[in-house]
Parts: sequence; structure tokens; C-alpha cells
Amino acid sequence: MGQVLHGSATTTHNHEIVFCNRKGNPESLSNIRSRCFKKLLTETGVAPFKFHALRHYYASMLIASGENLKEIQKVMGHFDAAFTLQIYGHLFPEDDKKRAEVAESVFG
Repeated sequence: MGQVLHGSATTTHNHEIVFCNRKGNPESLSNIRSRCFKKLLTETGVAPFKFHALRHYYASMLIASGENLKEIQKVMGHFDAAFTLQIYGHLFPEDDKKRAEVAESVFG
């Protein structure tokens, strides 16, 4: 699917837009779903899923790649990092070994 979308982004009105209308403005969500997204899934043979799942997928890929929480908060447009943790906290790896090393270095 990424290959299909690659090259479709348009820079207009100082924004990078993947789905824009003929005037270069952001396309409405209903049009994206009905005219673009469903067609894209069919053409690529991808099983149907909700468009909003792409947002969660993107956030999970940022987390998996080791991106820091504040950057993820900013990219996702969340008001604060606490909200980002409420939504995606379960995806951050737990590092018991690192915590143990920090505790050992502090309390020796």
C-alpha cells in the first residue's frame, strides 16, 4: 500500500497532503473512505480495515522504531504525553534490566 501512496503526497497551502481534492485542499474524510481508501484496499488485495487504524499503525511503528514519547506526542497531535501514554503505553517495551541497572547505580 505504501508504494501505491508513494508519490501521491501534494504540498499545497504549506501542508503535505496525501489525499487532496482538485483544488489542492484536504479531501473530506467521507470521500477518502468511499473514493480512495476502499478502492486502494481492493486494488492492493489488502483485507478491509478502518481508515483510522492507519493512525494507530503509524504510532505503533514510531514506538517500535524507538522514537521518544515527546516526538510521538507531537506527531500525533496530542495535548500532552500523558494522553499519548494512555493510548499507546502498552506498546512501549518494558526494560526491567535497564531499570535494575539504574537502581543499582543509584543505590549501589
